[in-house]
Amino acid sequence: MKVQNPHDRFFKELFSIRENALDFINGAFPVEIRDRIVLESLKLDTSSYTDEKLDEYFSDIVYTCNIKGGEEIKISLLFEHKSYPVKYIHFQLLRYMLNIWESNIKQNTDPQLVIPMIIYHGKSGWNKREMSDYFNSKDKWLLKFVPDFDYLLTDLSSYTDSQIKDGTFKRAAIEIGLLMEKNIFNEKKLVTHLKEIINIGRLYYKEEEGLRFLESVLRYLFSSTEITVNTALECIEITDGRARENLMTTADKLMEKGIEIGIEKGTLLDKKEVLINQITRKFGISEDDRVLIMAIEDKSKLDLALDEILFAESKDVLMEILR
Repeated sequence: MKVQNPHDRFFKELFSIRENALDFINGAFPVEIRDRIVLESLKLDTSSYTDEKLDEYFSDIVYTCNIKGGEEIKISLLFEHKSYPVKYIHFQLLRYMLNIWESNIKQNTDPQLVIPMIIYHGKSGWNKREMSDYFNSKDKWLLKFVPDFDYLLTDLSSYTDSQIKDGTFKRAAIEIGLLMEKNIFNEKKLVTHLKEIINIGRLYYKEEEGLRFLESVLRYLFSSTEITVNTALECIEITDGRARENLMTTADKLMEKGIEIGIEKGTLLDKKEVLINQITRKFGISEDDRVLIMAIEDKSKLDLALDEILFAESKDVLMEILR
């Protein structure tokens, strides 16, 4: 069972549009990599490379492209939507990369180079480490046996809002999308700047694609925060008739579904059920442990336990996190 959440959905809707991915690559990729990519060859790979164990952790967006010289590489954009860094991120990325390579082999093609890309928007900064740092050894000879590799990281907490909207990126969708993700956990700030953020796309909303994106932004806003529809309407001033109609229609749809009050409880329930299922399959679970998990209201504890279960050697490690 995959944990469905608004962050996952918004990310996929944003980065599944090729022009958005191109804008992000131009603005965020290191020049050494960007200059090696034939941007015109960028193509969305509609396959999914997550497996049962990764389903709870990643929303995979994969683009294939050529590099100068005629080779083809895969660029993997992996979204980490938790509010804290993952302790052993290389292990999760490695499993993901192996799934891509196994798919290559099944299709009788040579394994393709994979460049993992993490877009992180948690509350605290991301401490990037090398995989060899996970191991308690200083012996360089022994560490040669660690399959060390690098990944690209965009930590939105290291960007100012001005950097995102004033030059780093060119497309309104990317500017709005990244600003929403960066500020989604700071509702006070988001309400204050909501009009400014939404109005970045005032010309974009005249297009069909822009109207669909506006609906996606509003759905993300209402389903990820406690901001009410009425509060948002007070903050947002959209003069374009079709865009305002879209705003009102989306608000009506969300209120009909009861999302105005937030779906946090539903998201928590999903996480609890996934965690219980994973612990049951791996270690077995007692009724007391089940009751403890169902009583948890701290989403960060559930997220941390879901991250750790993939590599936990005992149930006690997980239960200690949850207590």
